[in-house]
Amino acid sequence: MMSEATPRRPRSPVRHPRAALAMLIFVDFWERFSYYGLLAILVLFLKAPIEAGGLGWSESTAIRAVGIYGGLGFLLPLLGGYCADRFFGNRKALAWGAGLMAAGHILLGFGVEAQAQIGIFISLGLVVLGNGLFKTPLITIIGELFSDDDGAQQRGFSLYYAAINAGALCAIIVVGYLADRIGWDIAFGAAGAGMLLALAAYLLFAGRLLEDIGQRRQRSAAGLRTFADLTAGQRRNLRTLLIYAGTAIVFALGWFQLEGYWYVQIDNRVDRSVNGFVIPSTWFFALQTVILIVGTPVAGVLIGRCNGGRGVAPHRLFAVAFLLCAAAQSAGLAGELTTPAGEQIPIGWPVLLIALIATAELVLWPSTYALVYRLAPKALESTLMGCWLITIAVGKFGAGLIGGAAASEGALWAYPALILVLLAGSAFSILFLRGLLVRAADQTA
Repeated sequence: MMSEATPRRPRSPVRHPRAALAMLIFVDFWERFSYYGLLAILVLFLKAPIEAGGLGWSESTAIRAVGIYGGLGFLLPLLGGYCADRFFGNRKALAWGAGLMAAGHILLGFGVEAQAQIGIFISLGLVVLGNGLFKTPLITIIGELFSDDDGAQQRGFSLYYAAINAGALCAIIVVGYLADRIGWDIAFGAAGAGMLLALAAYLLFAGRLLEDIGQRRQRSAAGLRTFADLTAGQRRNLRTLLIYAGTAIVFALGWFQLEGYWYVQIDNRVDRSVNGFVIPSTWFFALQTVILIVGTPVAGVLIGRCNGGRGVAPHRLFAVAFLLCAAAQSAGLAGELTTPAGEQIPIGWPVLLIALIATAELVLWPSTYALVYRLAPKALESTLMGCWLITIAVGKFGAGLIGGAAASEGALWAYPALILVLLAGSAFSILFLRGLLVRAADQTA
């Protein structure tokens, strides 16, 4: 169990941790607004005809490009975490990241209006670079606000996870509407306005509410600043995190199919007409977020209260999430295979797929942040949180390759193979991951 595998941490070092958490949630609300607003329309913009204001790319190229963009968004946090730990401190890194993302989104609006591909790529580069500086420092700061009790920390991260998904929901609805009814440039620019709000709120309130949290890192009492300084127990904890991260990559391969291949299929092949009203494709993205907003607090409370308030062991959450993700891919594949060529897929199949993927996400992902925070040496927390987010980056890269192949070559065989891999991941979680945490507990006791 997670509580047995980890050392104790001190209580919150700030006087008003709830107010500080509320401020950070507000900041990340608008960061999620910008990220998901862009993600909800990027693949649609890339494959839209030039005469409709898009770039006219093929579907397979657009899916791969979104996979690369999404992957970089979770690969660069490793660099951001390292810079925060060694040079800037979490607070400054977070502020610089928010500023770069705001600039990237605003420039993107101008580049889209002119259909200037080089300008668009530069703008996307600023966004992913800013995201790299922003993401891991924010998660690390939130971890320092929570109690040292495992159940309370799981509930706290679940609350945070649900709250920021409200930003994603608003983005998908608002930005999707702007793209559909007004224009691509206005839609992309609206996401940038959200980042300006986030930056303003952070600069106004961070100093007062966070106090000394997130300032420039100092050498710890044990002299720990690099991986070479780790003790034997800390190295074992890192090996445990590495194996968990490798397992999470497999989950992410299925998780992010919804952003690529299945999203394109929803736009192209699904019957989205209900009583004469055609549901916008972006609303299906919103459905996932609604489930996360409603379900994550419930799951967080239930998980946090299990086992006498100590939460559910991570290996069990991994196993359940893998099964749900495999079921989601099965639903999508069933819709494809049972619908004759030339006909539209019934709307129930993608709704079931989205519901299963969202449930898998809320079961697994909030608890992984708590796992990393509690096993990582304090002087390397942001760096290791960035390392953990590489699992999402690799998953997005891989999902883009799988989805791109299915779109261009009709390689639907990849999805039965993916389902088998996900089922194997569930079995691996039950059989092997539990023992890793037990051994980590022996080293930190």
